[in-house]
Amino acid sequence: MDAATDDSDIKLQRVAGDLLDDFGRLMPGFLWKSNAKGDPMGTTDVGTESGVRKKRLRLRVKEKDYSRLILLVSGNFLLEPFQEWPQLLDPCLSDFVTPLVAAYLEYLASYKSRYFEKNTIDKRGTIPLPRAICKLLYTFCKIRGEKTISRFFNNEPKYLEPMLAAFESWDMIENSSTDNGDSRLEGLIWEERYIMLAWIAHLLLAPFDLSSISSTEPVSLLYLPSLSIELPQELPGITQRTLSICLKYIGSASRERVSAIAALLRLAVRPDMRHMGLLDSLMQSMLTALSEASQNRSIYHAIGILSFIGGILTVADLESLYKVILPTFRTVLGMYNDTSSFIEARSSALIRKVIIKIFRSITLLVLQRSPNLSIYVSESDASSILNEVIDHLLMSVADQDTPVRYAASKALSVITAKLDTLMAAEVVEAVVGSLEEDVLWEPQSLVTSEEPSLPDTRTGPLRRNLSAVNPLRWHGLTLTLAQFLFRRSPPPEQLPQIINALVLALDFEQRTVTGSSVGTNVRDSACFGIWALSRKYTTKELLAVDSSSIRAANSRGKEASVPQLLAVELVIAASVDPVGNIRRGSSAALQELIGRHPDLIASGISLVQVVDYHAVALRSKAVLEVSTKAAKLSDIYREAIFYSLLDWRGVNSPDAESRRLSATAIGVLSSMNQTDSLGVVRMITIIMKRLSILQDRQVEERHGLIVSLASIIDHQTDIAIKGESITELPEGIFTTLDNVSEDHLTSSILKPELGAEAASTYISSISSALNNVNHRKFLPPCDPVFISRSIALLTIAMCRPEPIVITSSSAACSALYSIIPTTQRTSLTSQWINNLVAARDRGSNRTYGQLAVLGSTYPLVQPACQDSICRVLLETATPTSSIETHVAALRAFTRGVIPHLSILSKEMISTLETALNDYTIDPRGDVGSWLRLAGIEAVDAAFTHKLIPPLSLSTSRDPLHKLHSPLIRLAAEKLDKVRAQAYTNLTPMLSRPMPLVSSASSIQYFSQLCNIVDSAHAALLQPFLEGLSTTIGSGSESTLVAARSAFDDYLISLDKDSLTRWASGLLELLKEKGLDDRLGVGILETLQWVLGAGCLWRLHVGVGEEVRGGWKYTRLIDLTQRAHYKSGSPVKLLAAVKVYVAFGVLLTTTEADCEHGTPFPEQPEDGGAALIKVLERLISMLAHPFPRVRWAVAEGLYLLLGLYGGMEAKKLRGFLKGENWGIKGNESKGRQEKIKRQFRRVLR
Repeated sequence: MDAATDDSDIKLQRVAGDLLDDFGRLMPGFLWKSNAKGDPMGTTDVGTESGVRKKRLRLRVKEKDYSRLILLVSGNFLLEPFQEWPQLLDPCLSDFVTPLVAAYLEYLASYKSRYFEKNTIDKRGTIPLPRAICKLLYTFCKIRGEKTISRFFNNEPKYLEPMLAAFESWDMIENSSTDNGDSRLEGLIWEERYIMLAWIAHLLLAPFDLSSISSTEPVSLLYLPSLSIELPQELPGITQRTLSICLKYIGSASRERVSAIAALLRLAVRPDMRHMGLLDSLMQSMLTALSEASQNRSIYHAIGILSFIGGILTVADLESLYKVILPTFRTVLGMYNDTSSFIEARSSALIRKVIIKIFRSITLLVLQRSPNLSIYVSESDASSILNEVIDHLLMSVADQDTPVRYAASKALSVITAKLDTLMAAEVVEAVVGSLEEDVLWEPQSLVTSEEPSLPDTRTGPLRRNLSAVNPLRWHGLTLTLAQFLFRRSPPPEQLPQIINALVLALDFEQRTVTGSSVGTNVRDSACFGIWALSRKYTTKELLAVDSSSIRAANSRGKEASVPQLLAVELVIAASVDPVGNIRRGSSAALQELIGRHPDLIASGISLVQVVDYHAVALRSKAVLEVSTKAAKLSDIYREAIFYSLLDWRGVNSPDAESRRLSATAIGVLSSMNQTDSLGVVRMITIIMKRLSILQDRQVEERHGLIVSLASIIDHQTDIAIKGESITELPEGIFTTLDNVSEDHLTSSILKPELGAEAASTYISSISSALNNVNHRKFLPPCDPVFISRSIALLTIAMCRPEPIVITSSSAACSALYSIIPTTQRTSLTSQWINNLVAARDRGSNRTYGQLAVLGSTYPLVQPACQDSICRVLLETATPTSSIETHVAALRAFTRGVIPHLSILSKEMISTLETALNDYTIDPRGDVGSWLRLAGIEAVDAAFTHKLIPPLSLSTSRDPLHKLHSPLIRLAAEKLDKVRAQAYTNLTPMLSRPMPLVSSASSIQYFSQLCNIVDSAHAALLQPFLEGLSTTIGSGSESTLVAARSAFDDYLISLDKDSLTRWASGLLELLKEKGLDDRLGVGILETLQWVLGAGCLWRLHVGVGEEVRGGWKYTRLIDLTQRAHYKSGSPVKLLAAVKVYVAFGVLLTTTEADCEHGTPFPEQPEDGGAALIKVLERLISMLAHPFPRVRWAVAEGLYLLLGLYGGMEAKKLRGFLKGENWGIKGNESKGRQEKIKRQFRRVLR
């Protein structure tokens, strides 16, 4: 709906220079290789600063090198943007294409025989240089176009025969495979054939006879008999070889067919070949092939033949074409009508398109009325051709394929431009008349001034119904009218009919049974038509058209001139249409209209500035800003936009968000200066009349109209609050809810969520208006029936689970409470609480809305009711409820109750703590994160309302510390969304402001968290480490790397005492949480990383020193063993093995191995015992039941024994290496137990 906010073309322009520089830098190494000794054959001298060095052509290139160049040309998957901006390549094309052409010609001259040389065949992953060059040239052709790239091809005639010879020799080798399936000999691929044939076609532009440059060697014509061609005598060898190649690939399904046809055309129209009769022979053979039905020929063969015929009719001289006009027309028409020819030609859109081009060329030749033409084509034949072609084109504009419709519309317009005025007018009349087919006029019960209608005294007003028309036919016909106008074919007298059709097409819309739109092409063509009309016809001609004759226009514009009428329609389309291309097309057409016909459009210059091409890209901006700004310029635009917002593009749109946008825009329009023709009362009356005639099934339009009324009331309330003059609204404003029944809120076939949202929104708007002190200035007295009706509808609406309904119903209940008596509020609250408890006891999951309503009404009820609401919310926000209900209850408590509390009770603190610590996992994933996010929101609300002290004032004994600690943990946990939200709410609680960080997954972020924790009290250290361990142990790759790097750097920067405190915190965390499988793995992974990175080298206990902070090597080993003891989690066991191995490596590392340059301490007193203990732990796991664990233990022992050194260690490593630790069975288990005993014997 909305265009992308980032413009890819701007990004491409910024990086294109760097990409092209990289391509130019890699190109020489791709084509040439340096040869220090020089090579007498195929070398090129290249000047350098140091002198002259030899460069030799590469015979084969690596496919990965070619892929690198292609990706650079494509901008790393930016090929399409380069196709949109091909001019970005123009400054570099010569530097890129010329070396490729030169290298190809050198290969052709010196290495042609080595294309399939045996010593290069076995090189895997390489391709011949010509193939790589052709692929690159094809890429450039795809981006910049074949005509542009072919200008850089060498056109010396001396290369024509070598090119033909290379093509024949390389293409004769068919693709083959060896016995084992490896491809060895591979002939030309289609990119090579495409480029070589295009080059041959370029070389055929030689300005002298081919016989003068053709060799006398005999040639083989293997492919000519397939078309039964009778060639003229004494054709040059070059001609015969070119014919042989081109006729072979004229029926190819690949891209080389285009180049083959181009080369064949270039050859056939050469003067020397034409004098020899080659053109006549080829045309005769092609027509014979078309007339002969053949089921064996592919459809691509027919495409090739027809494309060749079409090309001849375009480029050949007239004298050569006159005698083939009639036979060609009859043959092609017969082939099209004969379903047995070429597997039914009508099934191919490409064939139908080419046939249209052939008919267009033939008709244009016939219309030239040349004296020589009458010799071959009589007047009756010419008239017959003209009539049949026009009939064929009128049918083709309704073709199911868009390219065919485009070709037919263009051909019809080109032919019409060559006809005399009377006949051209008949063709235009036929096209306009076709637009009236299948158009229905039906009676309507309500006609407002915005609806085009036809008066009928018997049945009342009639309205145009386009539901029965063919949208494809309408697209073709509208596009044809646009082409007519672009070539100024219709006379000014026919403009009323054409303008009427274009205006009708600009508002055209149909939808399929699945709801998808099929009217976009029609509206797009109408934009093109109005643009062409503005460009090709003078102001005087447009002013001469009677605007009242434009029946399709809205009646509001019939008193204006035609340019003004078109401007109104274009403003509507540019600001309200749901498709971005239509909005931009309408904006461009409006700019052309105002620029070509100045001083005729109301506020024309300002209108162009408002309805800007870029401003209408986003639909939300177009509807809310562009439309309202345009409406301020003139009442004619305001009326038009209002009525269009009530149509299918506005409140009747199938998209709910579009209806909401349209309703908001209608509200803005109602707040503008009032006019007699369209005041706020008039707007409300029109909407209410439309609402009253709706049927039950029209749920989308009912939703849009009611929300529009609510928007109008909201804007009128704002005006009243400002104290400005305001119009009194009609009395029926309170009866709107009569159009919403209970079925609209409960029946599943009537989309009850829309009815519930509309009713809630309207009740909220009316209640808010009645709560305004100035409401008596614009609202009639409130009807008691409205209150009772609102309560009944809201009681149903609050049971809906949709988020939009929950939001609107809670807001409506809050607004309604402000206008009802206190006693009624109390009874109503008790009723809703009872309903909630009953639904909760039944296990219903549809209580989210009821919870939100109770929270929103909390500040509007008596203290006794407030206690009841608070109690029921806290009872619901427990782990026994479903996760969705728990989240809904907590959010209701956060948004409704917390802002009005003076203190948090223990029960409330417990509820928030439970939410912050919820890690529920189900098949949907970590659904507990929803509750953690809701808990973070609750803590933030409590801090905002001063229910929680800042972090610096919190102590471990403070009950509120239970909320600070989880917040620190969540700020470091692995889920990005939770981590970012926790940090956002944590920073206001700090005693000093923290610098902003770009991402919650960066090194800077985690470093800043470490500094925050270090400056806080010690009780927050362990929660932080708990959250950080989940990120370091199992976070996403980028987050894991950032967290590990930041934590590593931070620990290294600490002094010894601080480092001891952090390390002891890790040990305490392992002691308390190590048995938890969810946390234990992360803690062990964190320890393994800290040990492996060398962060704890300084923590040793020298002789006579005390153990600081409880840190001791053996304690780490014992806690690790405790964490994985009898664990059934392979992941946890592997993490424990990593800790043992990392710790063992640390104990055997010398000062020279110190990564960070920190002086390595003396071996600690318990270091030797610790190493022995590590080895014992690993040895005890050698016979573990899990193969992955056994492998990890064996690899770890092998590494540690290598560091330990000694003959015994070497012998033990041999035992480890000779055993397969992944196999099962009693025998293997016995061997592994034996190795285990040998290890223990050595250690003793």
